[in-house]
Amino acid sequence: MLLQAGVMAASISMGGNKNGDMIVGSARMGSQLISRRYGRSHELEADLYGMEYMAKAGYDPSAAVDLQQTFVRLSQGRGSGWLDGLFASHPPSQERVQRNRETAARLLAEIPRGQMGRAIYRLKITSLTHHQAAYDDLDKGLAALRKDRPEEALRLAKQAQRAFASEPAFYTLESEALLAQKRYQEAATAAERAFRYGGKGYVRNYLLRGKARQQLGNQRGARADFDQSLKLLPTAGAHIGLAKLDQATGAIGAAKKHLMAAAQAPGKEGKTAQRSLARMVLADEPDRYVAAKAVRQADGTVVVEILNRSPIAVQGVIVLVGNDRSSSAVTSTTRVSFPGPIPAGKGARLAARIPVVTADGSNAVAARVITAQPAGEVASQASTRRPARSRTSRY
Repeated sequence: MLLQAGVMAASISMGGNKNGDMIVGSARMGSQLISRRYGRSHELEADLYGMEYMAKAGYDPSAAVDLQQTFVRLSQGRGSGWLDGLFASHPPSQERVQRNRETAARLLAEIPRGQMGRAIYRLKITSLTHHQAAYDDLDKGLAALRKDRPEEALRLAKQAQRAFASEPAFYTLESEALLAQKRYQEAATAAERAFRYGGKGYVRNYLLRGKARQQLGNQRGARADFDQSLKLLPTAGAHIGLAKLDQATGAIGAAKKHLMAAAQAPGKEGKTAQRSLARMVLADEPDRYVAAKAVRQADGTVVVEILNRSPIAVQGVIVLVGNDRSSSAVTSTTRVSFPGPIPAGKGARLAARIPVVTADGSNAVAARVITAQPAGEVASQASTRRPARSRTSRY
C-alpha cells in the first residue's frame, strides 16, 4: 500500500511534465519489482516464524502445510497469474510446501501436537451459519446491482435485514440500491444505520453517504465523508467526489490533483476520472490532449493533421500554423479551424493554402493547437480571421 501511495504521489506531482508518463510508469514497475523481490526472498522466513508462533500458541503447525498444499493444488493447470490478486508476492510452490513440512516435523518433535481449532472455529461462525440465508440474499443483491437492477437489490437487502437486523453489510446494500434509484435522503439514512451496527470501519459506507450528501447539497458533510474514506483506503470514488466539490468552489488545481489520482484506477471510475480531467484541462492545455503537425506540399499547399488523444470527443479545434522553430523569424501566421467533433482516438486532416513566409525563404512549417473544447460545448475562442479555403478529411 505504501508503494502504491508513492506511485500515486508521483503521478500527481508529474502532472504537466512532458516525461510524466515515463516517470510514473518507471515508478510503477519499480514498485512491482520491489514487492516481488521482498516477497520471494522472505516468504520462507515468514513461514518459519508463523509456524513457530502457531506451535507456541497451542495449534498444530502441520495445518500450515495443509494450507500451502491446497494453494499448490488450486493453482495447477491455471495461468501463472491466477493467485496474483490474493498472493501477489507469494506464489504457491511445492518447494515451499516441502520446506514447511520439514519445519512442522521439527516443531512436533520438540512440543506436543496442538489443536486444529475446528470446534472453536465452528462455534465462532455459528452466527454466520445460522443466518446463511440472509448472507445469500446479500450476494444476490450485489449481483442484482451489477446487473443494474436496484429495485431487486433493495428488496433483497430488506429481506436480509428482517432475518438478521444487526449486520451492517445489509444496510450498505440498501444504501447503494437507494442511491442508484436517486433516493438520496433514504440512501444517507441507510448508510447511517450501517454505522450504527458497526460499519464505521468500512470505506464503502462513507463513500455512499458522501455521494448522497453531495446530491442533497450538504457539501461540508460530503467532504467529511470522502476525507474519512480516504483515510481508510484511497479509492477513485472518493477522489472523484472531492474533485467535484473542489471544482464547484473554484479550487481547480486541487480538483485536477484528485482526478489525476482517480484516473490511475482501473475500471469504470478510472475512465470517468480520465474524461472529467480531459474536460477540465482542455481549455488551459489543449495541446496536451490534441496533437498537431503541418507539412508543406510541393504545390505550396500545407497539410495540417490533428490527433485527438483524449478520452472524449473534441470540437472547435484551432491550430496555429507558422514557420518551424529552426527557421528565421515568422513574418505571418495563420489560424486554421477544424469543423465538427473529432471522436476520441481519431484524427482529422486539412489541406489549405496558407501564406507562411520566413525571412530565409524556408518552406518548413509547424503547427500547435491553441484551442479545443469538449464536444457539445460552445467554443470560448474563435478565429480572428476567416479560415483559409480548405479540404478536410477524418481518419
